[in-house]
Amino acid sequence: MFRSITKSLSAAPSVFQGYNHVLSKRFFQLPAKHQNVVKVYTSTPRLISKNETPLGIANKAELKRLDPDGWRGKLVQKGSESCLLPGDIVRVYKTDRTHFSGMVISIKRNGLATNFTLRNKVTGLGVESRYQLYSPTIQSIELVRRPVKMKRRAKLYYVRGSTKHDVGDLEKEVKR
Repeated sequence: MFRSITKSLSAAPSVFQGYNHVLSKRFFQLPAKHQNVVKVYTSTPRLISKNETPLGIANKAELKRLDPDGWRGKLVQKGSESCLLPGDIVRVYKTDRTHFSGMVISIKRNGLATNFTLRNKVTGLGVESRYQLYSPTIQSIELVRRPVKMKRRAKLYYVRGSTKHDVGDLEKEVKR
């Protein structure tokens, strides 16, 4: 008839010696008819799967909008033949009819924010340019040539400081 919330204090310390009649009963008892009853409902059906989040769905939709053919995604997808690698010579054509050619010194794969950095020497000065892969201002990306020997690093930042490793004027090489 009664439901206990805490254990009874049958082995009470000597402080409560005069209260044995109170201690024989359990503290904090509620009659069963006064207890709150919680209704349990069945769960609603899922609109999206457990593995997908709303942000992931939005990112996929944006990737489809920015890269409907999928050629940009293949440029950074590891394992594909047309994948950009550090050391590749690349020419980037923009929608304002300008182009920039350079050696890929870094690739940062980060979903919609994927970008790559190109380095070239223009009139004897080292020039670096970072491009967002999914930017609408990029019209096309052309792979001019691959290095003879594959680079052993993922980021070629060491090229910046040394004349031994630095690239020359790649515009002349691209025109050939």
